[in-house]
Amino acid sequence: MTCRNWFFTILAVSLLSACADGNTNPPPEDGGPDARDAGADTGADTGTDTGTDAGCVDNDDDGYGAGCALGPDCADDNNMVNPGASETCNGLDDDCNDMVDDALIAPVCELTEGVCAGAVSICNGADGWSVCGATEYGADYEATETACDTLDNDCDGSTDEADCPCAAGDTQPCGLDVGVCMPGTQTCGADGTFGTCEGSVTPMGESCNGLDDNCDGTVDEAAGLTTPDCPLQMGVCLGAKRECAGSAGWGACAGGASYGADYEEVETSCDGLDNDCDGIVDETCECLEGDTQPCGTDQGICVAGLQTCSGGAWGACVGETAAGTESCDGLDNDCDGTVDEGLVAPDCTLTVGVCAGSTQPCDGALGFKACTATDYGSSYQATESMCDGVDNDCNGVIDEGCACVDGTTQPCGSAVGTCERGIQTCATGAWGACTGAVGPGTETCNGLDDDCNGTTDDNLTAPSCGLVDGVCSGASKRCGAAAGWLDCAAPEYGPSYTAVEDGSVDELLCDGLDNDCDGTTDENCSSGPFYTQPQDLIQPWLYGEHLVFLANPDGNWDVFFVDLRTGSLKRLTTTPGDEDSPQVHGDLVVFLRGTGAAARAYVYNLTTDSETALTTSTTTGVRVNRGWVTYADTRAGNSNIYVYEVATATETPVLTSAAEETAPDLRMPRLAYVTDASGTRTIHMLDLATSTDTAVTASASGDQTVPRMDSTLFGWSDARAATAPIDSLSDWNVYGANYTDVTVETAIVTATGSQILGDVNGGLFAWSDHRDGNWDIALRGMAGTELFTARNAAAQLGPTIHANMVVWADNRLGTFDLYASSITRPPAGVGDVRINEFLADPGPTADVNGDGTVSSSQDEFIELRNITNVGLDISGFTLSDTVRVRHTFPAGTVLGTGDVIVVFGGGTPTGLFGGSALQTASTGTLGLNNGGDTITLADGTGTMIDSVVYGGATGLNGGNNESLVRVPESTGAFVLHSTDPLSGGAAQSPGTARNGIAF
Repeated sequence: MTCRNWFFTILAVSLLSACADGNTNPPPEDGGPDARDAGADTGADTGTDTGTDAGCVDNDDDGYGAGCALGPDCADDNNMVNPGASETCNGLDDDCNDMVDDALIAPVCELTEGVCAGAVSICNGADGWSVCGATEYGADYEATETACDTLDNDCDGSTDEADCPCAAGDTQPCGLDVGVCMPGTQTCGADGTFGTCEGSVTPMGESCNGLDDNCDGTVDEAAGLTTPDCPLQMGVCLGAKRECAGSAGWGACAGGASYGADYEEVETSCDGLDNDCDGIVDETCECLEGDTQPCGTDQGICVAGLQTCSGGAWGACVGETAAGTESCDGLDNDCDGTVDEGLVAPDCTLTVGVCAGSTQPCDGALGFKACTATDYGSSYQATESMCDGVDNDCNGVIDEGCACVDGTTQPCGSAVGTCERGIQTCATGAWGACTGAVGPGTETCNGLDDDCNGTTDDNLTAPSCGLVDGVCSGASKRCGAAAGWLDCAAPEYGPSYTAVEDGSVDELLCDGLDNDCDGTTDENCSSGPFYTQPQDLIQPWLYGEHLVFLANPDGNWDVFFVDLRTGSLKRLTTTPGDEDSPQVHGDLVVFLRGTGAAARAYVYNLTTDSETALTTSTTTGVRVNRGWVTYADTRAGNSNIYVYEVATATETPVLTSAAEETAPDLRMPRLAYVTDASGTRTIHMLDLATSTDTAVTASASGDQTVPRMDSTLFGWSDARAATAPIDSLSDWNVYGANYTDVTVETAIVTATGSQILGDVNGGLFAWSDHRDGNWDIALRGMAGTELFTARNAAAQLGPTIHANMVVWADNRLGTFDLYASSITRPPAGVGDVRINEFLADPGPTADVNGDGTVSSSQDEFIELRNITNVGLDISGFTLSDTVRVRHTFPAGTVLGTGDVIVVFGGGTPTGLFGGSALQTASTGTLGLNNGGDTITLADGTGTMIDSVVYGGATGLNGGNNESLVRVPESTGAFVLHSTDPLSGGAAQSPGTARNGIAF
């Protein structure tokens, strides 16, 4: 084997012994080279070998022997025999490989030509290499050549040098191998001579065929061919011959190439030749080249010319004076033999009245002359004196000084309406009086045109209708022509009028108007206008007392905010582009700015009145909850989900897989979203606190989209029943699930048509429903029957729900307004609503209710929170201290899931308060004692819902200029507000969580 230098160093030692057999320069074991180890001695030793390896027995002194580094020796008595020697022809095993005279290179023999070529000596063992002879040179070798076998038998470089013309049976080619000729074969006979040529093809006569028939080396040479005539042999074609086309034979004659330069297939030349070889000369020529003839005429002013033949046709007339246009000059200008005929004479000077059409006469060589009275006609007067109805003096005025033509009549007066015409007669050039006419009168409602102005019953003052309230206000009676003033009905009262207003029968009548004009608006209506503006209002979103929506006052969509407690409207955006998808939670509003690939997420802080851009890449959805924002962003090339904490301005990617993750919704600490990781879009629920991601029950087919969440439930729209292609009007249905097991789905609505989920809140699902062919608004819980809030022929879209209110965009009045319906919610039971925070001792400088006045009584407050997952009605409930009832909640007071309501001692609470509901004590004070008191919430029957005792033995001091609050909220024990780390040291947080963020 061969040692390779690219083996790892760590293997070198183990491989050393394996490499030794073939390595001609092994590493010495004594640490240095030994001169003897380089090879065997070539002569007798001259002295003691001082370099012998220890333990080596080398009797013949050739470096090989027992225990020697080069290995053992097979003949230690002969230094010419050892494993390193070369084998020679001597009958010995020189290289100790157990084979004698092997792998030798034999010497070449003396003779190297003819049959001796390649012959080598043979090794004869101890006798050495043989002398070459017949044995080495082979059977064909002859010391003296006698055989006639075409071989160099004596190896002298000459073949058959004896008298050998040929050998019997030999053959050789004979004959020509040129053109069509082919060689044959001659065979050598017994006499040593070749016989006749057999099988050859000999020369023949030359033909036009592309072959060398006579085998002279030239193909189709003209000298040996007889050329046939071309078909045409007349005119310029006479004597034309065909040309040989080789293998194609004699070619066809065509064109000038065969017949010459004067040949024309269709004769056009007029040259005195038969160019088309048909026996006729110049058959298409009208004249001969160079001939001439006269042209034109010598009549009138005309002079004849001359034509010359060119190209077989007469050329232009040269030298003539041609006919012109006849003119008034006494000459025959058009050379027709008549003078001054057919002229277009100019008009006379006078061209109106009786002179119209008169022209100047021609006076021969003198030209046209001026017109006279004769030319104007018999009715012409140089000075007009007749009143005959014509312009006699041709000045454009008829009957100067005459008002009319005597004896003529004309109608007078008006024939419009009730008026009638009279007659006027002309006498002495003037019209007489109008006789028999009827003039205009005063217009009345009678179907006639009394004032003769062309319009019937116009400019009338209509009396008022009988109904004057509601939409009928300002309506007046309609004139019925001959019937007089008509009693008022729907046409007079307008399109919003109805004789019977009943919203329970016709929901379109729930429009905020008194449609039947009885002084009462929207009888029996469960829904009606909630917020209106002159422009379209769409995409409402409701949280507590805060409402956001889109409006387009400038032709693009902007975000608007309404505080429902005060009705104050605030425009949040004024950019020239469109905003989209607004949502509010507490004091934070989120939306998308821009459309398509330009859409970006923004958050608007109502507290600081400022906006912040959250994304710089295409964003397809944005939602907000409890100070956190989530959005779907494509910065990584596909859509991923991020969350953003507003307080710290910190963004965190939460879903960044290769799948498309879109449409997030947020209810801290849970996030719902859509992913296409399974091939169809499915809804997932991600617990941000534990990073647990769970898929809802996947559809058998179709997509899931629009996830919406409340505190315990979430829902989505599902297209499993739809057929492709899927759009917003496909058969979408609404499904829901509970947080306790998100994989168990419940069909909320599976009606035909499309149902697109809008919102989930307080255990209710609100959606836009298209089952009737137009969009309606519907609601339902996880169980029970559907409640249609708005169902009519108008379009209702995008419902949002909170507490006992559902709001949507509705175009029943022609433009989209915001409509609302109140939802009946169950009354709160024991423990459903908790006293969460209260302030008995406002600080000496704290204006807690924000009304601009610091008051120790008005700034007291009690905060209640609904801790259930449904909206609760607390109408008629009371708040009491140990003395008496301090506040009774008015009708319609409803708390949504997780909502709070703050009751202040008095004043005019002003501010955001996280969007929570605000009331002031109905008795004018809460009367909370600083040292201690008992606060009780009771229902209308007096049943206690919740109660708090502070002061005294409880250790809860209400007199520290700050509130007491539950930690954790709603269920924990009360502590001083500022002592909780989440409060940041704040003394109170009415309407919000301890950190100032909405619940």
